Amino acid sequence: RHALGNRPASRRPRPVLVWVSRVPPDELQDVPRRVRRAHARSRGLLIARELETDRRLRAATAAELARLLPGLRESPSARADGAARALGAAYASEVVRARNDARGERLRAVQAEAESAGLDPDRIRAAPAADDEDRASSVAQTFSERWRLLYLAGVDAGMRPGEAADRAMRFAAERVELVAATEVAHAFAAERDGAAAAYAADARKNGWPVPDKIWSCVLSSACDDCRPMHARRAKFGEPFLFADKPFPSPGAVHPRCRCSVHLVLPGEVGGA
Repeated sequence: RHALGNRPASRRPRPVLVWVSRVPPDELQDVPRRVRRAHARSRGLLIARELETDRRLRAATAAELARLLPGLRESPSARADGAARALGAAYASEVVRARNDARGERLRAVQAEAESAGLDPDRIRAAPAADDEDRASSVAQTFSERWRLLYLAGVDAGMRPGEAADRAMRFAAERVELVAATEVAHAFAAERDGAAAAYAADARKNGWPVPDKIWSCVLSSACDDCRPMHARRAKFGEPFLFADKPFPSPGAVHPRCRCSVHLVLPGEVGGA
């Protein structure tokens, strides 16, 4: 404050936002110390990617709406369906992009952790993006239909097209943060699980070592479904079990899931 207080606002340096994730040690008390640090790094990476996805989704749809406004002003109601489809396409494209970026980031993280566990990182291969397009299409359809209904309601109420479109965008975008959090976490989990399953299959053929993995979650904020899974172990490339049945992967249990999974090194203690 003292250093910047006398400077004109136009000459002051712009602030830089850096996300730092800190997890109290007692929240992860049942997992090895190294896993606690890895969990904090993974959580910070996840949230930073979610924030970036949220920003991109809002920017992409706002730019598309600006492009569509002249046509909406000419034919407020007749062009509503086409505008909604165009907004949905921009939304879906950005979701696919976000999932691709998240997959690449998670693959690099899995490879780095595999190397720290004594595995050859080159044996960890990218997983096929099997359902990215379908998931993007589903959330985009929900967004575009919500926008269309809100926009038409505004026009019917006598609002100008631009005002109605902006109002509809504000309300339709309420779920953007949730979509960003859910899709990034799901893409992280899908890439990690796909790469691990491919490695495990190759390991069985070639006699490679297969380490254990451990479920990690912040107990104070974990849901009732995820909390019993904390510190549970399974083989890398195999599903976690609950009541002897496969359980959804960490990060994909529910919307905005913050759980993570990490490899366990030989001799590390903590967890069941």
